[in-house]
Amino acid sequence: FFRKQCSSIGNNTNSSNEFYPRVRLEDDWARMSLPNANWRICTLNANYSICESYPTLFVVPSMFTDDNLRMVAEYRSRGRVPVLSWIHPKNKATITRCSQPKTGMSRTRCTQDELLLLLILQATSTSMKLHIFDARPKANAVVNTAMGAGFESTSNYPGCTLRFLGIQNIHVVR
Repeated sequence: FFRKQCSSIGNNTNSSNEFYPRVRLEDDWARMSLPNANWRICTLNANYSICESYPTLFVVPSMFTDDNLRMVAEYRSRGRVPVLSWIHPKNKATITRCSQPKTGMSRTRCTQDELLLLLILQATSTSMKLHIFDARPKANAVVNTAMGAGFESTSNYPGCTLRFLGIQNIHVVR
């Protein structure tokens, strides 16, 4: 998905197929003062081996190792690990994104995933809570556990809250 979209993104021309200007991730990160002490640029996805729908480079907490990230990729649907999308220039509040965990009916845990979310919370030094927003209705998330997926259990993620947004079919919204 990401590779297909990137190949269709142009170079700021006004052709009818152009919807977005070309954005260099490095320029966007520099604007957000990244990398820094709390966040690093990860090259683990250089060959799209972790996640086909993510870019080759993304930002994760600096204290989180690539080995741990590989384990989280196995635990998250389609390898979509939690990565930084935006950071507030003053208070350092962040928006990170990822896919649902593969908890399944047995409510499987991944200590590396729990650590990653804790490090994201710690990197956002002005907050005492990490708010997880799941775009699906809760009923859909519960049904997904029967198919091996699921949602985060806040009892396993200290300092986190979970809120379902109730969007019926998020893929139609795209």
